[in-house]
Amino acid sequence: MGKKILIVDDERDILDLYVGLAKKEGCDVRAASSGEEALAAMKEGDFDLVLLDLFMPGMSGKQVLEAIHSNPRLKNLRVVFLTVADSSTTGRGVIKQFASVEYVQKPLSVHEFVSTLRRLLG
Repeated sequence: MGKKILIVDDERDILDLYVGLAKKEGCDVRAASSGEEALAAMKEGDFDLVLLDLFMPGMSGKQVLEAIHSNPRLKNLRVVFLTVADSSTTGRGVIKQFASVEYVQKPLSVHEFVSTLRRLLG
């Protein structure tokens, strides 16, 4: 059985693409389209990695990360933000808030997603 990952993104097309690619890489994948859904999934099972959209309506990726860090069972979970924030002044400000969390800039091509996933799980 492959690594267990949770992919969280409110954009359904992107979520479906990433889930399909991760499954082709042999991962055991769970998908969530909101922060609330992601936290519910984490209560039900353990994951090796969470790929978390930073900007979502409702509960943001930041709020999900805060909930993860406040839960003793989850606080050591590896979380990587998926974000459209870039190295522009605005993007740097957002990313700087989460210096301890790795991030990957969206959009990712199929090749970029697969190579990033392999690196993260390697």
